[in-house]
Amino acid sequence: TEENIKQWQQNIRFTLRGGTTTGDCLHKVFESMADGEALDEVLDSELRIHGLLKPEGKQPEPALLDEVIVQRKTAIAQWLNEVLQTPLNAAVPSLQTLFDEKTVLPECEFDFSLGDDRNAATLSSINSVLTEMCGASTGIARKDNQKQINGFMTGSIDLLFIHNKTVYVLDYKSNTLGKT
Repeated sequence: TEENIKQWQQNIRFTLRGGTTTGDCLHKVFESMADGEALDEVLDSELRIHGLLKPEGKQPEPALLDEVIVQRKTAIAQWLNEVLQTPLNAAVPSLQTLFDEKTVLPECEFDFSLGDDRNAATLSSINSVLTEMCGASTGIARKDNQKQINGFMTGSIDLLFIHNKTVYVLDYKSNTLGKT
């Protein structure tokens, strides 16, 4: 309906500029909170650092800019508080609860060997393991999925946490899915 479209157009989660800058900002906020900082301690500085305090497009009159920035920060804070308070699933509490319990490890770096000269890995074999062990989707669909790979896989996991004696891996995503 027209009313739904208007609400969608006024909701910060859909109107905040998309892309890596916004994703990096949100990621840094959650990372800082996992390290023990409060949302109100980090949000303003991260929005400022990532250039997200001012609205996109035509800027309001200078006399109104401060008010618009306060409204924008308030809307973003309300949205992130909602995200932080929402249980991850029926068996796992919210991010805020996990942060408060200090059972989290943000930005956990990893390195592991991926095949060798005698036993090279392929994208196809990696996909099979991910599907079998993790219930992942079919993964990477490429023409060179039988190409042999060897070397090191390196990266970092956004958040590892323990809940009820189970270790979880969490990857933050901020993609806009539109009106879904």
